Amino acid sequence: HALLMQSWLPLCADTGHGITCSAWLYNGEAWFLSVLLVFWLFLRPLAEFFRRRGLRFCSCTLLACWLFSYLFQWLGHKDRLAEMVGCTDKVCPLAIMVAIRAGPLGYIHVFVAGAAAARTFMLTAMRDAETGGRIGAGTKRVVLSEADAPLVLRYGCCFGYL
Repeated sequence: HALLMQSWLPLCADTGHGITCSAWLYNGEAWFLSVLLVFWLFLRPLAEFFRRRGLRFCSCTLLACWLFSYLFQWLGHKDRLAEMVGCTDKVCPLAIMVAIRAGPLGYIHVFVAGAAAARTFMLTAMRDAETGGRIGAGTKRVVLSEADAPLVLRYGCCFGYL
């Protein structure tokens, strides 16, 4: 817990009084900081990766991330993933669920979608401050182009809560 690595690997054990998992021991909310630490380490390389990509790639990435969330739902239902990998004891299905619910693996699609959405916003709603054109590799300053920003990007946080 001191190094914020408790949710990187789903360590679960049967204590005789129930099954406990390392992600939620000691401080139940620290699992989220543990996940954020992993993502923080990869944020700059991911941002650089998306900086060199276009709108079509970012849109496809957003769609893929959205579909990926359904994959986990399908795999977790009735312990399908546990059966696929041959888990037979009672701790293994819970360890898989913890890896998905409280580990970096379960939120990787959210992290990648955030980077893709940020790049999508930059490509569609921002303009080069000096030329007024689309942003490019040589852009030094950007400004918001209110007229060109799609409605969903102007009020995205409102739509996210619906």
